[in-house]
Amino acid sequence: MKTGFTGRRNLRNRAAGFLILAFSAVWAGSCGREDVSPPGSADSVHTAAAAPARKTFMTVAAVGDVMLAGSALPFIERFGPDYPFDSTRTLLQSADFAIANLEAPIGTGGRPFQKTYTFRVPPGFAGGLRNAGFDVLNLANNHILDYGVQPFRQTLRILDSLGIAACGAGMNRRAAEAGAIVVRGGWKAAFLGFSLTYPDAFWATASRPGTAFAVKERIAAAIDSLRPAADLVIVSFHWGKELHRTPQPYQREFAHAAIDAGADFVIGHHPHVLQGFELYRGKPIAYSLGNFAFGSKSVSCREGALFLASFDSSGFAGGQVIPLCVDYRKVQYQPRPMTGAAADRLIAELNRLSEKLNGGVKPLLPGGEMPAAPSAPTR
Repeated sequence: MKTGFTGRRNLRNRAAGFLILAFSAVWAGSCGREDVSPPGSADSVHTAAAAPARKTFMTVAAVGDVMLAGSALPFIERFGPDYPFDSTRTLLQSADFAIANLEAPIGTGGRPFQKTYTFRVPPGFAGGLRNAGFDVLNLANNHILDYGVQPFRQTLRILDSLGIAACGAGMNRRAAEAGAIVVRGGWKAAFLGFSLTYPDAFWATASRPGTAFAVKERIAAAIDSLRPAADLVIVSFHWGKELHRTPQPYQREFAHAAIDAGADFVIGHHPHVLQGFELYRGKPIAYSLGNFAFGSKSVSCREGALFLASFDSSGFAGGQVIPLCVDYRKVQYQPRPMTGAAADRLIAELNRLSEKLNGGVKPLLPGGEMPAAPSAPTR
């Protein structure tokens, strides 16, 4: 386990230092990383090359749902697979690790599952995810098996060929719960994904491919299995009610259970709209980051967020919430950072949604910075 925090002033200093470094890189247009493997190779704890000098802190860029089909299809066919990420690539690549929820299989063939919405992404679009800067994609959701096992297998193979790690789904339950470890800057980050959404036919079993269904004991076991090999454990959950801005009680229950079991950071998605942030035992929880690059014409899904979180040897060192406009009518399926009054309004709304989760404390400063601080009182 990591050591405790050393005081509010030091925490704020670390957070401020992280933000200065991170945004200097972003606005200078720097897109490089110290030790990114070339396309077609995957980082892992088994990398044979000499380990780079360990950075004093590491950063994680987290976004919500990515679905490169549906109504976005003609735009990507016209402008290319990099198009959805042209306005956010620099932000994603400025972080040591970048993660999203992949809300559709990438492949061909198969038969659509009998439900209202089914999605499947052409394989030629996959390179845009790599070029955007994603290191890890969560597959534990209610769409990854929309067309059955064939395109799901293709998804796993395609992501592996691009050097993008996957978590949350596999060819059986053990594989789905195994998670992934990615190495950057001398840091080993472990990623786990779990679904709390239907259809239950998508949940993996001992002999059936699918997603890792969230069971507290199994979550704890998965964290325990990765904790000794990792400096940081990040858990993604697909959960909650669609279009609801308040987390369900079970979301808080599972988030707290994951942190109690040793997770350092919890990321949520599925509602397609933003929900609040919580600092629990000094560790961040983003209950829903909303849509990111998502092929939907829903007028209810207008804002998302990119959460840039920093960690050092003591734990969470601060972060930055970057408001995003994802209204397809304005950005045509290319999420764009908000500025000015629009960004200020969304930060204020996120504080309103978050303060009830933090004992009445607003976790965000006016510019979207989240200082590291002691957790809110446990209820």
